Amino acid sequence: MKTVVEIHRSAAVEYFDWIQRNSQPPFGSRDIAQVFDDELRAELIRTDGLPANAVQNTSFAIPYWIWRFNSNTWIRYVIKDRSTGLFGGVSRRVIITDFSETRLS
Repeated sequence: MKTVVEIHRSAAVEYFDWIQRNSQPPFGSRDIAQVFDDELRAELIRTDGLPANAVQNTSFAIPYWIWRFNSNTWIRYVIKDRSTGLFGGVSRRVIITDFSETRLS
């Protein structure tokens, strides 16, 4: 399965704020922010959007997941699967819809 991670436009401001916070001294830098972003995306791709501690909420028409990426980063995301090709291949889009420093619900 091919998995890609996208930032939904509704989360763009929170995403850029998250990058900015992780870029600020004394504890952050542009390199640290890039590492966090790379690791977040890599873990979602490695697990096909289902990291071990992600929690699914099915009480809405479109199920979503909440995942605590690190001690101060929570994300909300949806997963969209699409069949590809004649042989049953699947591509998966993990679409991040919210970033927060506090627990999301």
